[in-house]
Amino acid sequence: MLKVFGLLLLGAGAVVSCDDDGLTKGDLSTLTANRFQAYVQTDDKDSLMWFIDNLDGTASVTYDPTNPLHRASESSTTIRVPYCWGERFIPEVVTSVADGKEYSVTAVGQEAFMGCWKMTSITIPETVTAIGEGAFTMCNNLATVNIPGAVTEIPAACFARCSSLRNTDMLHSDVTSIGKMAFYYCTKLASITIPEGVQSIGERAFFYCTNASLTSVRIPATVTKIGAYAFGHSYNGDASKPEETFSHIVDYYIDASEPPVLEGPLFTTDSSPRAVPTVHVPASSVDAYKAAPYWQDLNIVAE
Repeated sequence: MLKVFGLLLLGAGAVVSCDDDGLTKGDLSTLTANRFQAYVQTDDKDSLMWFIDNLDGTASVTYDPTNPLHRASESSTTIRVPYCWGERFIPEVVTSVADGKEYSVTAVGQEAFMGCWKMTSITIPETVTAIGEGAFTMCNNLATVNIPGAVTEIPAACFARCSSLRNTDMLHSDVTSIGKMAFYYCTKLASITIPEGVQSIGERAFFYCTNASLTSVRIPATVTKIGAYAFGHSYNGDASKPEETFSHIVDYYIDASEPPVLEGPLFTTDSSPRAVPTVHVPASSVDAYKAAPYWQDLNIVAE
C-alpha cells in the first residue's frame, strides 16, 4: 500500500467544473471540492501522479502536466519522460496521508505513461477496469505488460510505438475492442493473437508491424468490423528499401462465415514485392467475400 503525499492543490486561477462527476475527462486544470491531485511516492523514490476521487473512493494514474515532454503534437516521435524506469508496479490501493483514507486504483488514465522510454515492464492490478488512450504510447523498451480481466477495451494508441513488444499475449478473452492504432509501429511483434471475443479492430491497429517473423494473422469469427488499413505498411514503391520497412504478412485467416464490415482496405494495396497477401476464408463463404466491399479487391481463397 502506498502513501499519498505532497498534496497539490490548484491555484485560484483553476477552472472549476460544474459537471456531475466534478471533472472533465482529460482536463488537468479542473478542480472541484470533490476532487484533488496528489503525488504518490513509490519505494524507489520515483513519482506517479494520481487523480483522487473522494466521491467514490477511487484513484487513477495520470500523467504529469508540468513535464513539457509528456505533451506533444500528434506528429512528434521524440517524446521522452525521464521517470518510470525498469519494472513498474501499480498498487491496488493508495492511502492519503492528508486524511488517512484509502483509494482503490481503478484506472490508468489517458497518456499516463506516454514516453516513459526506460520502463521495461509494468504490472497493472486487477482493480483497474479501464485504460485511457495512449496510456503506453512510445514506451520504447516496454516488453512485458498485463491487461486486467475487467478491461474490455484496448483504446486508441494504447501501445503505439512500443517497439519492444514481441506479442499480443496480454489480450485476454474478455477484450471486445482493439482501438485505432492500438499497436501501431510495434516493429518487434513476432506474432499477433486476436482472442475469440474481440468484435472490432480499429483503423491502423496493427499498421507498420514489420517484424520479418510476423507472416500470418488469424482473425476470429467474433470480429464483425475492421478499420481501414488495420494491417500493412507504408510502401512507396521503392523495392530497394531495407527489409524492416515492409510488412511480411502474407496470409490472413478470417474465421467469420459472414464477411466482417471493412471500413477501408484491410491492408495497403501497394504491397511490397516481398509480400503479396492471400486471404483465407471458410470454403462456404468465398463467394460472399468476393462480393463484399473491399474484400472483393483481395486474393480470396478457401481455407
